[in-house]
Amino acid sequence: MTDRGWYDDPDGTPFRLRHWDGEQWTQHLAPAGSEPAPTAADRPRSGAGLKAALIGLAILTALGGLYTIGVLAGVVSGPGAPPSGRHPGHFDSPSAGSTPVLYCPGYFSGERAETITGDPERVYGGQLSMTRPPDAQSEPVRLAFADTQEIIYFEVREGWIAPATLGRVIEADGYTDLPTAAALVMHCLIHDPMLYPDATDRIELHSEAVTVDGHPAHQLRYEVQVAQPEHPELAGDIVDVIMVDTDDQFGYSFFFGAWPIDDAAIEQRITDLADTLRVER
Repeated sequence: MTDRGWYDDPDGTPFRLRHWDGEQWTQHLAPAGSEPAPTAADRPRSGAGLKAALIGLAILTALGGLYTIGVLAGVVSGPGAPPSGRHPGHFDSPSAGSTPVLYCPGYFSGERAETITGDPERVYGGQLSMTRPPDAQSEPVRLAFADTQEIIYFEVREGWIAPATLGRVIEADGYTDLPTAAALVMHCLIHDPMLYPDATDRIELHSEAVTVDGHPAHQLRYEVQVAQPEHPELAGDIVDVIMVDTDDQFGYSFFFGAWPIDDAAIEQRITDLADTLRVER
């Protein structure tokens, strides 16, 4: 049986993907990337830009702007009748051995939540909260592809931070199940040229079902290797995404955290935050 995921739309529409749920085609559509994957020779070469990019998000938010993160700028269509007029169930299944395509939806189609005010010693986002470390810095950030409120971070080096944030994504934007939603959020983050402009490789470390506060979840971890002239001692980041089913009928909530490769102390700080996750309903 062909794996669930995004494949070229079987109705033949160019540059468009359709979601296969493992048994049948769905009515979720998305744009196929028109840009070829970068080769080693043409990957971006400037330094890791986590701090500049994320602080830039906060500045744009304060000015009323919205930064679009990810490699693609939007979903062609959410749920609804496919433009071809044929029900997706009439198409043949993906061919055996086909590989699903990942894409970044690029925008959040749901209604953005009002800023949650609760325990000042906790950070809120989506339908999750986590402990607020007293020594962490904080900036208000609303990512384009997800409903987020703020990012907290630890300064690692000048221009390099270890961030953590909470957010929410909508099923209608293509986040159709926990593993897919985790993979798409990860894709949006680690392929963004402002966050990781010097990325030379991206390696999946593990992908597994977990539980958060008694709720089903999926954890995805990647290593993002970089060539950063300003910080040759830093090989890159480990990036964690934990996608949680909070019984939200419209989507999922997630935790995102990152820390430098081989920095055990900062890794402990970020993973300790993940251990304090709590579902807020």
